[in-house]
Amino acid sequence: LRDGCLEGEHAPALIIEDSLPLGPSVFDHFLANLVSQIAAGKSQASGLVIVALNQSPSFYIDLLVKGVDTLLIRILDCYLDPLGWKNQVRNVRDINKLLSSIHEVGKGFLGQDKACFAVATDLVSSVLRYASLPSVAGLLNNLRSSDQISSVFGLMHS
Repeated sequence: LRDGCLEGEHAPALIIEDSLPLGPSVFDHFLANLVSQIAAGKSQASGLVIVALNQSPSFYIDLLVKGVDTLLIRILDCYLDPLGWKNQVRNVRDINKLLSSIHEVGKGFLGQDKACFAVATDLVSSVLRYASLPSVAGLLNNLRSSDQISSVFGLMHS
């Protein structure tokens, strides 16, 4: 996975597809590697937005914060309330609101000129439970074509 893109290019994207129980471990490995690259200043991204659908935000905090500045990581919690019963902004059925929420959470990284952030979705399959395939493909395309996003990756169960 190449983090970063040249001007005028779409952000690179990687979807890890698994049919075995190893997918989450591979996703976590990529996630930890990306966070260490961001922390070391070796990434185009200024931070990482995690769309948490499969694990709680506390899982990612425990996994990633060891020796890393917590300001580099923002978590969009769609795990506890994916359908927006308590918080309508985080309704994964509404792809436009989900896209807006990702951008809103990532805004904090954009204080510098031409700063951008990476986006990781821990289980794209969860979004597919509630939204159509074309709308999820549109979400991924909109994320990739945003000039604020340096890379996109996620996990999908086959």
